[in-house]
Amino acid sequence: MTIIELMGYPGSGKTTLLKEIKLKNSIILTTEKFYIECSKINKFKKIKHSLFWNIKNIKFVFLLMKYVILHGIPKMYCIRRVIEIIKYISLFEIILEKYNQLDIVIFDQGIIQYIWSLEFENYTSPLKDSKELKELLHTIVSKYPIKVIYYNIESSIAATRSVTRKGDCPLDSLSFEQVKLLYNLHNNDWRLFEKYLKRGFEMLDYSEDILTDMQKILGA
Repeated sequence: MTIIELMGYPGSGKTTLLKEIKLKNSIILTTEKFYIECSKINKFKKIKHSLFWNIKNIKFVFLLMKYVILHGIPKMYCIRRVIEIIKYISLFEIILEKYNQLDIVIFDQGIIQYIWSLEFENYTSPLKDSKELKELLHTIVSKYPIKVIYYNIESSIAATRSVTRKGDCPLDSLSFEQVKLLYNLHNNDWRLFEKYLKRGFEMLDYSEDILTDMQKILGA
């Protein structure tokens, strides 16, 4: 199974783009569809899996917390996101188990995007290169064979879309000026993900032929 994650600014159009993709023996899990699938999972199974996942992956949990303690801004926001990330990855594993017979599973917001979301209230500096970030990303991709496709779109377009939609992203309640400031500050964060994900990272530039370009990357 190939796991593909479309990464990019909230509001960049990841979900809209994926709704146009047609692939055989695959499933596209938008954030909404992912949580609909999760709602069908037996509650006891989710609790049991979450408990065992945290025990089994205690080193990863500590690494995530270490990263937040050393580099997270602001701290309380990042700690809340860490809790969401841990919960998400536990559910992510259950969903992958359900669809393990498919060739491709595509997410419009996956683990790597969640890691990047730790920066989504950081108005002071772009994502910093660090051994903790390197170790965190290497730990994730060694455990899950994720291929990241970064959707590169002008920050002002993404910011406009972000403030006009209504979702549960932390940025959806901000003004256009706040979102654009944040996006401009983190405009080159993707370079660090490219650096550490290497062959598992591809760039998808926004254009009139975006759908065709995406199909080519996916080999469709």
